[in-house]
Amino acid sequence: MTAENNKDILFIKPFRESLIGLSDLENPTPLKPENINVVELKSSLINSGIKIDLIENNPELIISIQDSQFRSADQGKGPAVVAVLGGLENYQKVFDWAMQESKDQPTLGSGDESSKCRGLMQFIGETIALASSQITPEQYCKKTNWRVGKKYQKISEISEKFNLPTDEKGIKKLKETSSIPKGSAIRAYEFVLSLNK
Repeated sequence: MTAENNKDILFIKPFRESLIGLSDLENPTPLKPENINVVELKSSLINSGIKIDLIENNPELIISIQDSQFRSADQGKGPAVVAVLGGLENYQKVFDWAMQESKDQPTLGSGDESSKCRGLMQFIGETIALASSQITPEQYCKKTNWRVGKKYQKISEISEKFNLPTDEKGIKKLKETSSIPKGSAIRAYEFVLSLNK
């Protein structure tokens, strides 16, 4: 690595700091790929006991975390999330927290109560996918910004910052994207980091 590259790394915001900006209730700041340091994210998760490395050499977990949806503990992103969190007990703690955090969210389509927290569980799954290099920072930022930006659609000066789609195809895709409650991104990340303490 050159000195110039080292200099660039110094200007990357810590992942947590980016999520704090994203979670600002009054004036959230969208995530930017150039501010996402995957090495720092992975290190923070591993140091807190999250077993990101389990995904790296397990084809089944790679397929799971790359799934486009979080369905349940045993479907979609679920199996990979359960594995890296350390088992069903920790998964259940995260799910229960996400349900409480999302209690004021609407249920999705014909979904039951548990569909209220789908956006937060998807966000947690995508954060794990990012840390395990299964999605790019660009993909992560776009998906996460849409999840947060949806909550600000009626405030044009904020929603414009989130680059929400305006074409028919994009609007349909945005509708299918589960949102997360305002301010929840940083709380979700910190809850996951606190699981094994």
